[in-house]
Formats: sequence, structure tokens, C-alpha cells
Amino acid sequence: MIDTTNFVADHHWIHDRLSIPASDELHIVERIRMIEGGTRLEIEFSLTDPKSWVGTWKMTKQWRRVDDRDIAEVECLPDLNEHMPSVHSDANIREETKR
Repeated sequence: MIDTTNFVADHHWIHDRLSIPASDELHIVERIRMIEGGTRLEIEFSLTDPKSWVGTWKMTKQWRRVDDRDIAEVECLPDLNEHMPSVHSDANIREETKR
């Protein structure tokens, strides 16, 4: 289980087809498990934020296990990930570095 709190107020959004603002009271709990004999990874998310909405927002995501590919190490800075296709989008470039 991953339990995440202490977010910085007004500096983040929750994205899932809609942009939902989140406050410093956002609380995310993630439960991770292997299912279907280890062929799928499932993550259950539970989100609460009493400043932004009422109740708990829950969702589950699943990923299929892929054994025929190597997993590349990825750093959390776009400048270090030029080999990754996802870094070639304007959405991943900080405003001050756009050309």
C-alpha cells in the first residue's frame, strides 16, 4: 500500500479525462497487486480531498505483463530522457525551455 499526503496547496490537478483541482488536503491511497496468475498488475486508487470534493473518488487500472521487452531506466527530467517517445511532446516541456 502506498499512502500519500502533504501535497502543496493549489499547485496540482488530478487528470482523468477532466482536470480536477486538488488542495493540500488531498490524500491518495494506492493498493498494488498481481492478478490472473501474475499476468496483470492492478492498482486501486482511493482519493479524498475534503476541500475540493465530497466523498471518496475510487478507480482501478490494470496493465498486462509483457515479458518480451526490457524495461529502460527513466530519470524524472525530460532532458535526460531523449530516447523516450513521450518526452517529444510540448506538454512535457517546461514553459521557460520552449523554443
